[in-house]
Amino acid sequence: MLFECDVTSDEFVEKILRSAHIDAVVCWNVGSYWDKEKLQDSIPKMLQYGLTIEQIRSNTESSYGELIIWCACTIAKLKKCAVHIVDRGTYNITKHNDPYYSSLKREFDFKKIKYDNIEATTISKGGRQLVTNEKLIQKKCFQLFLCQL
Repeated sequence: MLFECDVTSDEFVEKILRSAHIDAVVCWNVGSYWDKEKLQDSIPKMLQYGLTIEQIRSNTESSYGELIIWCACTIAKLKKCAVHIVDRGTYNITKHNDPYYSSLKREFDFKKIKYDNIEATTISKGGRQLVTNEKLIQKKCFQLFLCQL
């Protein structure tokens, strides 16, 4: 069974935690699609997670993405399953240049981390454009990073 959802929704999390078995939690295009209403709903959750107003204002999309990934890791930890994080960027992520996912591995006590770097063609069809390191990326092909914790 596949659930498509908002992992910040308390109702959804309660439903998932009551589910009998989950093999994996998958985050795909984290933070790609949100609007003012979603942002207003998410700001209190980002603050509760531990971000400051200054952090959220300086990089709202990154702050929202961080919240989503943290929620997905929380569910995976509670359900004792893997979490797969798919994100897009402009360089390969490895154990040598990754302080973020390795810190999640430690925080949630996941056993291992696996990095897959795959080149793919964008299929967003006009969705939110990719911005990496404050630079707009207009390529049709970009790296997809699958981080399995």
